[in-house]
Amino acid sequence: MECNNCKTANTENSVFCCQCGEALSSSAINPNQITKKSLTLVLIMLAWEIFMNIIWLIIAKGLVPLLNHGNIYWDRCNVDLIYKVSGWLFGLVSIALGVTFAILARHKAARGLLIAYTVVHFVAFLIYYVADLLRTLFS
Repeated sequence: MECNNCKTANTENSVFCCQCGEALSSSAINPNQITKKSLTLVLIMLAWEIFMNIIWLIIAKGLVPLLNHGNIYWDRCNVDLIYKVSGWLFGLVSIALGVTFAILARHKAARGLLIAYTVVHFVAFLIYYVADLLRTLFS
């Protein structure tokens, strides 16, 4: 196999040129070719999003009404606390996963999708929780 950079002949199984160290074309990673790893990362993010929404549904429609039913000591502050803690947790984990997977993804479109996902989550996280914090401070 000939190096495209210095034209030195290399063995067929070589990954890098023995003369200049350049990656040989047949072994170079094509950033436009989807890899199993990049696809897996995107699918994990999708699964996380589905899981997170199912948990939110269970909290909103199952846990909160169950805890609130017939309990005179249960008040709105306890419900708000459950929503805030789970919201912060899911938001931070989503952002951390998005950043981590965007770094690990090799495919350009997969990386772009993961970056967009992370940015949207981060902006929504900031808007919602900063507004909530300001509302709490000034009310």
